[in-house]
Amino acid sequence: ILDLHAAPGAQNPDWHSDSDGQARLWKKKSLQKQYFAIWRRIAKRYKNETTIAGYDVLNEPVPANPKILPKFYAQVIKEIRKVDKNHILFLEAHNYGQNLKILGQPKGKNIAYSIHVYQPINFTFNFQPHLRYPGKIDGKYWDKKRVYDYIAQYQKLSEKWQVPIFVGEFGINYRSPKRYGELRYLSDVLDCFRKFGFHWTYWSYKAIAGDLYPDGIWQYLPNSPWVKREGPVLGWENFYSLWKKHKQQIAASWKTVKFTENKYISRLLSKYFNT
Repeated sequence: ILDLHAAPGAQNPDWHSDSDGQARLWKKKSLQKQYFAIWRRIAKRYKNETTIAGYDVLNEPVPANPKILPKFYAQVIKEIRKVDKNHILFLEAHNYGQNLKILGQPKGKNIAYSIHVYQPINFTFNFQPHLRYPGKIDGKYWDKKRVYDYIAQYQKLSEKWQVPIFVGEFGINYRSPKRYGELRYLSDVLDCFRKFGFHWTYWSYKAIAGDLYPDGIWQYLPNSPWVKREGPVLGWENFYSLWKKHKQQIAASWKTVKFTENKYISRLLSKYFNT
């Protein structure tokens, strides 16, 4: 699945969309024209590529006025379908993949709705250290029932609109195999996906190991200059300046053989493959 993570001008105000703090895509028609042109070009190139399941047209959109999102999606669907009628189009929910209601009934064929499941985020991202699952998080008791109730809202909309749900992202910041309950949380979430028939992809396959944000099934552990966890500016924020000096080393470091498998996560996920 090809997923557009950083649209021209940024589709949300966060760092992972290459934003400067503003979601400018929604403010300038010229940036939107660039965005549509990008998808026309991608669709033209890959329209007959069978190894690609589909296109996730925009990662975690956060327009100031969410009501414009359905119309925006309708336009990108139109642009892509001019050249590619083969691939699935994945449309992400508003507000970082969470608010699906705003999209309403899908229009067109071969469309799926995509959600991101990270709640409770202070636990999964480790924004507040030493939280435990199951346990009280952000004033609420989170356990399998609350996880089920949270995810069930999407199943109800799926049945109502007759549209498949794809969980494009979910995951945890891994700390300990038993102490904080990360694996139990993942198991509870995966049980819900299986019960509701949701397809899913874990975030992420490979990542630099750190104390914040969901990390990878395969983790990069070394503290090379282009990682530099001690800061004050993290090394991967300086790729541009480091690339000329460390080009070969950086490129070699991202090979999977340089990563360490988190076997606790990979073993858990493998239990849910093809089930």
